[in-house]
Amino acid sequence: MVPFRLSDRLEFFIGSTYLPMKIKLSIACVLVVLVAVVSWGERRKIEKFYLGWQIYRLRADVIALEEQHIRNIPAHQIFDELTWIYEKTRNYPRVRERIGALKAALNDPACRDAVDEQSPVDGSWGRWYTEWFFKLNETYEHIAALAQTNETPKYPIRMLDVINSPEKLTAHLNRLLVSNLAADRIDHRRELNETLSVLIRLLVRGQPADYPFHPGLKAAGLDWLMNTARNPETGYWGEQYLQNGQLIKTNDISITFHIVSYLNGQVPDWPKIIDTTLAIKGVKYGWMTSNHDQMDVVEIFRLGWTQGSATQQQAMRAEMQQMLDWCLKESLKPDGSFTVDQESIESSEYFGASFLVHIGYFDRARRFWTDQEFPHAAEDREHIINFIRAHFATGGAGGGYYRGALSQLGAEPPK
Repeated sequence: MVPFRLSDRLEFFIGSTYLPMKIKLSIACVLVVLVAVVSWGERRKIEKFYLGWQIYRLRADVIALEEQHIRNIPAHQIFDELTWIYEKTRNYPRVRERIGALKAALNDPACRDAVDEQSPVDGSWGRWYTEWFFKLNETYEHIAALAQTNETPKYPIRMLDVINSPEKLTAHLNRLLVSNLAADRIDHRRELNETLSVLIRLLVRGQPADYPFHPGLKAAGLDWLMNTARNPETGYWGEQYLQNGQLIKTNDISITFHIVSYLNGQVPDWPKIIDTTLAIKGVKYGWMTSNHDQMDVVEIFRLGWTQGSATQQQAMRAEMQQMLDWCLKESLKPDGSFTVDQESIESSEYFGASFLVHIGYFDRARRFWTDQEFPHAAEDREHIINFIRAHFATGGAGGGYYRGALSQLGAEPPK
């Protein structure tokens, strides 16, 4: 291919005796603008690649701290949010600002002793997050931990006021349900997922107990889930994308898991949900080979098991056997750790342990899909518990995931 040289093209047009000078200058101006646009597009690609490379390198630094038993909650919160901004917003100036904040947190010795405390202003936790939905998720973990001992937060959770009416709630969820990437360059999928995950639990469980929820909020939320967000053709939930005037609905394993799980399976169209789950293995928005995704799938299969046909149960059984084999042979390590495929060692450990708990590896009573015996289960359980206890004080997520994993394993956290 002959390379495009702007100087050659300008020389050709300007030197031509067949074109008036005014037209020559117009063409020259258009060529200059076109090359500038192409160059800008290339610069954006280079910038995105460079920022991604920096984030990749910083992830290694964040994980290395955990491996060295060094706690740094600010760095983990900033990194978690940074990856979302980079991957889902295309807001590169903000990415650069967050990269700077992460580098500062990694290099500041004071961050290693920093504790996430509740804000007296809006009652939230997650002080190193800047996005509302990240703060919401972190806040729920603290609310749930306090609820286990019948305690409530010190300060009112005023951050919930922005959704505390049927009108406010539905408007907020409607804004997140549809992403228009061409218009605002924001993919709201994770924002929708995290928000639904927390709000369903808060409304269904009435947490925190002292928050004045609007009396119609729970009914409005459930109505929105069933009649606005759900796809009746597949039984699934997922982010919707407006592309070229068309609305594209997705079948999202994570969003659907959170909804059916926190509603304890009280959802319609279980045969469709099972078929869709089986069909979206390895596809976008479906489930991949990871403990996180496979935990979601196993819980969906468990909740829908009795409503599945014999053929569906056979298919689910075969998939779960493959998942278990992969986890035990490829992910679980001799020391009780798991492959680090999440944002921290702590969260990776949680999803590995949780997958084995959900699939019934440690407990025959939970083995809804098979009558197999697992002779190494007790030993594996002890190794996992020991690993968690050894790393509990320096967990990248602040210890909440480790605490949750130990609870599922029937073990107490270290004193």
